[in-house]
Parts: sequence; C-alpha cells; structure tokens
Amino acid sequence: MFDFHTDRDEPETDLHRLQVATHEVAHYLVWSAMPDARITRVWVRGRGTSAHGMCSVDWRAETPDQDRDYLVGLLAGCVADDLFSDAHPGFRCRRSGQSPDLAVFRKIRRRHEPSRAWSERQLRDTAERLLRADWDRVERLALTLADRGRLKV
Repeated sequence: MFDFHTDRDEPETDLHRLQVATHEVAHYLVWSAMPDARITRVWVRGRGTSAHGMCSVDWRAETPDQDRDYLVGLLAGCVADDLFSDAHPGFRCRRSGQSPDLAVFRKIRRRHEPSRAWSERQLRDTAERLLRADWDRVERLALTLADRGRLKV
C-alpha cells in the first residue's frame, strides 16, 4: 500500500498527486516494454486536485502487435486509476486525466482500421493483467514520480 507524504516532515498524504503518478507510471510500464517505442518524458506537477502529469512516447504502428500495445498503454492509465481507487476506499479518484488518453484512443480507433481488431474490453483486460502482475513496481515507481516530479527515462 502507498505511503506517500507531500513533505518529508509533514505526515499529510497527497493522494491526488500519487494517483496522477500511478496513472502516468502505468502508461510508462506498458509502453517501455514495447519494441521500438521510446519514452521521451514522464512527469507530474502540482499538488492536491491541481496535480497533473504526462507520459510521452514516440510510437510507430508497423505491426498489429505494436498497434495493440500502444492502445493497451493508452488504457493502462485508466485501469491504474481504477486499481488505485480500489486500494484507497473513500478516495474519489479524479477522472479528468483520462480524457486526453480516451480521446486519442477513440481517434485512433476511428481512423486506423487495424486498431479495431480488438475490443476495448480486451485491451482493458490486457492492461489490467499487466498492471496487476507488476503492481509492486507500479507502486514503487509512482512513489518516486510523485516525490521527484519526474522519472529518468
């Protein structure tokens, strides 16, 4: 379970920043496992409900597997938000960070016919399976990202 503090001397937990970090780490872990994908940056800024972040990846869909992996990575942040909420009963997860990811996901699905070979449910299930299998690493990297504001890529 996460134990993140906004300030080393202050015991108050900033779950909003940690949720954003978890969301971005989920993208990072899925995309960093893709052959020929290059993560260019992963960062989190702000505190509380103003926390926001980004995981940027250079990606080319040259094969169906790369296409699927990119889509799974887009949904991984959304799935991580759900898993984070499950781990923190009573915490209301902000879903606004999902909007850009879902907009890109839907745009790709509309414009790129091969991306429709898998259902959204199949892609989400794959993301969930990958994240659950490596959840300890997700938590560890999310703590680092939330604390430092960026991950070395």
